[in-house]
Amino acid sequence: MNRSEMLRELIKDAVKEIETGGEREVYKHSDIFEENGITANMHVGHGNAMHDQNEKSNVLKLEWFAGALVGIAENSSWFAVNSWLNTSDKFLSPN
Repeated sequence: MNRSEMLRELIKDAVKEIETGGEREVYKHSDIFEENGITANMHVGHGNAMHDQNEKSNVLKLEWFAGALVGIAENSSWFAVNSWLNTSDKFLSPN
């Protein structure tokens, strides 16, 4: 399994649990993302590189999206969880 497939699976699991859970699930998946090298605000400011349609840009997009959840957890920005969930389908589609 390559990195984009692995990240996509981690994000799918996070979305599924957070949709029916709460704060605890956000922290749980933030920790899982961090264990996989994701940091808050990852790749912010690298917009041009993320517009390409290749494997590297797919990884950057998934890391950026996962990093958003890490930032939400770090800042207790609970109002942003629904926005994160609502945009997940864009990042979970194959391209």
